[in-house]
Amino acid sequence: MSNLFSIWSNFYPYLSVHYSQHYLKSCYEKQHLPEPTANSYKNGYPFCYYLQHGKMFYLQAEQAPYELRPILLFYGMVQLLKAWLLTADVDYPKQTSVLAHGVSSRKIKKYGYAFFDDAVRIQKTGLFSHLAKLMFHMKPLEGKKYCMGHLLKNIPELNGLFKRMKKTTICYPLIPIENNQYMLPINSLDKLHMTEEKLSQQLKQYDIPFQCLSEKGFFILNFKEGLTPISAGPFQYSLSGEYMMPNRKEKADLPEILIHYLILYNLSMISRYETEWWYDLHYQKASPDLTFIHAFLDVTANKIPFYICKYLEEII
Repeated sequence: MSNLFSIWSNFYPYLSVHYSQHYLKSCYEKQHLPEPTANSYKNGYPFCYYLQHGKMFYLQAEQAPYELRPILLFYGMVQLLKAWLLTADVDYPKQTSVLAHGVSSRKIKKYGYAFFDDAVRIQKTGLFSHLAKLMFHMKPLEGKKYCMGHLLKNIPELNGLFKRMKKTTICYPLIPIENNQYMLPINSLDKLHMTEEKLSQQLKQYDIPFQCLSEKGFFILNFKEGLTPISAGPFQYSLSGEYMMPNRKEKADLPEILIHYLILYNLSMISRYETEWWYDLHYQKASPDLTFIHAFLDVTANKIPFYICKYLEEII
């Protein structure tokens, strides 16, 4: 319960309409959006209600069995994302097309189906594409397919589970030194198929000011500005408080919040429409898929509210 309190207590200010209207006005003014006063007044109540509704889904998911959690967590996430969208889209939802999920999955699972091998496809319109374009400034992803096993390898909190069950390491932690300094064993870079030169190139692509040097088997990174969970460049953030260096070959071309969206969408569809497979998975316990699915559900229940709050704080 204390963990839930620490997550949702960060949202308390936004549950005041008066505060939220002032907050939205600041967001709109900072982004030079039209009629910030009128639009913040208009969107204050929906903003509050989206956050409150999302919170209710998450709190119910905490009490629900794993068989039902994907549905509750997915729709809880959708509500939080709608609130976040209102900070950048004064007319959301202007068109009904943005209300669709924006993702499709294979409805009938074939014999020998495994969740790790399943994939989802991005549609032209819908919430997913709207988020990718507006909030992350991404190019259209229509028609692109993402495999569940690949996406799960981009959740750093699952690193220990991958090590134990799949005998593979998906990321290595940056070791903090002091004052925005971190070190990474050079042999870790080798295992992740990453050279010092390629890492430096990645950091430059993300416009992260840094200095680096090699010293006694370590790659030392000195950042001029501190890393944050939502602006960590090529690194991933774990709820343990660590920044992780991912395997370059496994890294998805998506922000982590969109990765959670795709995995949760697929799990929610499976739990609703593939009931026989879903309950065989839970009661026969014959597939390692179950362990990874439950671990992911535990992670996303905490990480999405954490990320949304960080994004809301960053805007102003």
